[in-house]
Formats: sequence, structure tokens, C-alpha cells
Amino acid sequence: MKVEIVYPEDGWFLQRVGEYLVNGIRFAKGSIRYPNEKKKFDITYFINYWLYRPCNSEIVGGYFTHEEKRREKRFKSVGQKVDFAVHMCERYKKVLDGKCKHNYIIYQPNDLKRLKPKLILGYASRHYPSGRKGEELLNVVSKLPFVEIKMASGNYNFENMVDFYNSVDYILITSKIEGGPMSLTEGLACGKEIITTDVGMVPKLKGCKYVHVMIEKNQMI
Repeated sequence: MKVEIVYPEDGWFLQRVGEYLVNGIRFAKGSIRYPNEKKKFDITYFINYWLYRPCNSEIVGGYFTHEEKRREKRFKSVGQKVDFAVHMCERYKKVLDGKCKHNYIIYQPNDLKRLKPKLILGYASRHYPSGRKGEELLNVVSKLPFVEIKMASGNYNFENMVDFYNSVDYILITSKIEGGPMSLTEGLACGKEIITTDVGMVPKLKGCKYVHVMIEKNQMI
């Protein structure tokens, strides 16, 4: 079996898909933008359909990403010429139903080795010798593989705190004793949800769906 994958050098999704197939299929060869006229293949697959050209392959397929009004004629005409069509979703598969005999959907792939969740927690607090800021809990949370802690421990003045709050996903409070804390109300004012221990004024906000309490009872020191 000899397979040719024709794809662009666009530095974007189509190139990644083309290279993925070429690298993953031992009998596949890649061609940039145009099919190889000097060699005969069993299958030539155009990624995407816009690159379609007549070729010597016995079976020809196309990757049909989406249909735009200015390109709808080519979308349909190429769909009628190829032996099989692969779509990203049902919406555009329907366009070629009845026009292309072998009409399929293969949902877009994701590189799960590289694309991993990362939760950015904002921690706005200074540390004190008493340990009332809950450094032990902070250390536990910071070791979670999907968490990144962004610190504002005295490195930010008030004028910069808005930018700090807006740069994180959640505000983290690990304190054992607090009067407020300020990051609780300031974070809420910036539209951020709060992950907090049961300190200070937290009980007043337990009915708020944006405040998530980790420890129900305050640990006095």
C-alpha cells in the first residue's frame, strides 16, 4: 500500500494533521501543496479539499473542513470528484450526503500529551512567623500537577492588583486566621471565584456560588 498525503505548509492545523499522518503511517509519503506527478500511489488524500488536483492514484480523498459561501461551488464540485470525503462535523457532512459515496466524519484530534489542564491560582498574601497564612496547605496545593500558583506576596502594589486578579483563574486563600481577607472581596469584585478556608468573613458568603470553602471549621493557632 502506498499512500500520499498532500497538505500545506501553513504552520497551522492542516499542516499538523498532514505531518501526523505521514509520521504515523509507515507507508505514507507527504507532498507539499501539490500531488507528486512522478509517482503512482494507491491513495492520495488532500488536506484539505481546496488542494485537490487530478492525480494518478486509484483512490482519491479529501478533508472537508468547512464550507464558505465564496467557496461553496468548489466544496461541492470536489466532493463529487473524490472517492471519499472526511469531515470535521455533521454540519458539513450533510452538504455532501448523496454527492460523495463514501462520506465520513472524523472529529478533530488533540495532542493530549501536550494539551493538559493547568489551573492558575492567585495567592495574594504575605507570610508571617505565626504561620497563620496556612503555608502548609499552600504547599500541598502547589504540588498538584495541574495547578500553577501565581504569587502576589508583597511584590504588587495596589495599583497593580487588578491586573494580578485578572490574570488568574481562581483566588486561593489558605489562611487559618483572617479579618477579611482583602483578596476575598477584591477577587470577587474582579469576577474571580474564590477557593478558601473558613476564615474571617467567609461564613457571610457561604451562600455565594462563587466562594468554595475547603475547610469548614477554622483552625485556631
